[in-house]
Amino acid sequence: MRLMTPTCNLFDSDKEGAVYGMPEQEYRQERALSTSELKMMKNPSEFYKQVTGRLKRESTPSMELGTMFHSYILEPDRFHETYAVCPDECSDGRTKEGRAWRAKVKELGQKPISEAQQRQLNNMKESIQQEEAWKFLGDESVTELSVFSQDAWPYPSKCRVDCYHPHSETVVDIKTCAPGKASKKGFFYSVRDYQYALQQWNYIHLMREQGLPVKRWIWLFVETGGYYTAASWMLSKESMVRAGQTVHEYMTKLTHCLDEDHWPSYTSEGIQTVDVF
Repeated sequence: MRLMTPTCNLFDSDKEGAVYGMPEQEYRQERALSTSELKMMKNPSEFYKQVTGRLKRESTPSMELGTMFHSYILEPDRFHETYAVCPDECSDGRTKEGRAWRAKVKELGQKPISEAQQRQLNNMKESIQQEEAWKFLGDESVTELSVFSQDAWPYPSKCRVDCYHPHSETVVDIKTCAPGKASKKGFFYSVRDYQYALQQWNYIHLMREQGLPVKRWIWLFVETGGYYTAASWMLSKESMVRAGQTVHEYMTKLTHCLDEDHWPSYTSEGIQTVDVF
């Protein structure tokens, strides 16, 4: 697969340092290498499609819920600016009250959510408030912190940290998951499937480059239904060593793909045989 977009234009952001209060949309528009993109180097053809805009991952209901919950917990003022809770008596858009409410919300540029969704968010919040990690989300913490670096890697890079507690040098990363997936087993498979260890290693690398030390990284999982179970997990030092090796492998692969203008997929060299026993 050949890259048709000039490689010099892929990552041309000139942002540098930690930026507080940057809106998410503005962060995403900065053309710097994100960890989500770097993780795609597991299959370079996916990276190619993503960064050139050939194909974009469509947002799923679970992704939208995760975004909404992050806003609800980490940016409550922005949540109330972005979302409007529809009263049950206005839920039917065919009624006069329902039409009037929707017209008002549309005029304000807000996204409507139901009272049931509001209760879901509140149940999730109550669960994570029982976790020890919650203490790091207090007044002394910085939420949705955008970090940019020109020198951490050969390309301008960025990350967006859920919650950073400077005094204790702790990061709390909130993840929403399906019922039953906040367990140790669920966390293990999530880390494997979504390469969370790689994310943690690269975020810490970028933060340290900008003078933001990290001693502790906590993954705060919360289930989106059922009993809304929450759990706090940390990755082992051994996991971080292997994650760092993978990050460097992906970065080397990225440089090679850019130099060679070649973006292989899993089986670009032909049909592969797999032994499953």
